[in-house]
Amino acid sequence: MFVKRRGLKYKFILGSIAAIVVATALTTTLLLILVDSSPQHIIIYLLFASVFYVLIGSTLILFLSKIMVQPVISLTEKVHEVRNGNFDISIENKSSGDEMGELFEGFNAMVKDLKTSISDLRAEKEKAELYSRQLYDSKAKLEAIFNGISDGIMVINRDFRIIAVNPFFEKIMGHPPPELVGHHCYEMCHDGGYLCQGCNAIATFESGRYLSSMRTVADKAGEKRYFDVHNFPLRNEKGEVQQVIEYVKEVTGVIRAREKLEQSRRLAELGELAAKVAHEVRNPLHAIEGAAHYLLNEFQTNNIITTFGTLIRDQVARLNKVTSDLLNYAKPMTADLAPGQVVPIIQRSLDIVKHHLEAKGINVRFSYPHELPLILIDGRQLEQAIINLVVNAADAMSYCGQLVVEVKTLESPSNGIDEGIQIAVADDGCGMDDQVRKMMFSPFFTTKEKGTGLGLSIVSRVVANHEGSMEVQSSAGKGTTVIINLPLKRELEMA
Repeated sequence: MFVKRRGLKYKFILGSIAAIVVATALTTTLLLILVDSSPQHIIIYLLFASVFYVLIGSTLILFLSKIMVQPVISLTEKVHEVRNGNFDISIENKSSGDEMGELFEGFNAMVKDLKTSISDLRAEKEKAELYSRQLYDSKAKLEAIFNGISDGIMVINRDFRIIAVNPFFEKIMGHPPPELVGHHCYEMCHDGGYLCQGCNAIATFESGRYLSSMRTVADKAGEKRYFDVHNFPLRNEKGEVQQVIEYVKEVTGVIRAREKLEQSRRLAELGELAAKVAHEVRNPLHAIEGAAHYLLNEFQTNNIITTFGTLIRDQVARLNKVTSDLLNYAKPMTADLAPGQVVPIIQRSLDIVKHHLEAKGINVRFSYPHELPLILIDGRQLEQAIINLVVNAADAMSYCGQLVVEVKTLESPSNGIDEGIQIAVADDGCGMDDQVRKMMFSPFFTTKEKGTGLGLSIVSRVVANHEGSMEVQSSAGKGTTVIINLPLKRELEMA
């Protein structure tokens, strides 16, 4: 107990002294016994005693050293195991109370704490990896949403530099996102070195409030485009507005649809009124026409009556045409579609206006392929549309003009399969400028002195009833070509 309380170094010192004492005592005892038995061999006995003394001392010291070093070797082996990742180990403490015992206890405690720490670290690592994956997934989803939104989203800082922008802004600014990021937003908007007039982002930075406004932008073609612009503040941890999110939604389609709806409402009201007026006007017109006809027949020799009677009859005919156009435009145009060929309808239309064309000396060239597919058409409406187009073309031409009516099939560029039928009406008349071409199908718009402005509007409605499309090619002084594309129904072709 005394040795254990002394510590490891005292163990080693006392053990060594004990080994020397034991070795000396044994050697001396053995030497005395040998000398007593054979004094003449004392030198040999001394040498033997010395050797024996060295052997016994060395053996005891080695044995003692082994006892002292073995725990260190065991500890070293355990340290190597810990280095290799084995934390399920411990050292049995057989030397409690000395430095080695304390070392063993410290080692065991260290391994235990290290094992706990490693376990906690692994758990935290797994949590960090999970959070990292969740963060990556969230980032990917946000980027997908950010880039996939069909409206524009732009983030700008207090210097009005673009921090982030989604692909939609390329349609607005004409630059891809990589070219926008890092530049001032106003440079991209109007290529200038000054802030946009009435910019809501400035007010949002100053007030920290959400703001919205309507913006109108002219595109490269000069067409107006309408945008709803919403500005949202982004604050830092101190509550200061560091960035602004600008959300831009194009509402051009909504505005134009609203305008068309309002126009349709006004036209419906006007059509109803026009139908009532036309109905009320027609009755007195018939009476005036009858009276004029009577006067012309009864007073053929009276030049004054003949002159004014002819004038009255012509003006009544004009008013009758106006009222007929109003009635045709005002009444609903629902198409009664049935399988048919367009060539006979076009030929009949040309026959109806033949006298009008011959009066102006207009030469007509009508061409079409020998075989055309059946399409769903309303023959009466299509005939009316062709007549209106031909008459309008004739009115635009001078005497002895050239009118070309061409029919051909529309083929798909990918597989060459028929997709529909195209009807083109071309004249060599005065043509139109861009402004007139944009307005030519609007109701009551006309450039003729005696026109009603309803003929081409009716053509547009007929084509829409057939789910077709129209294209106008014209320039001032170079004639006009109106192209009508009528779709081919696959179910009709299969039947």
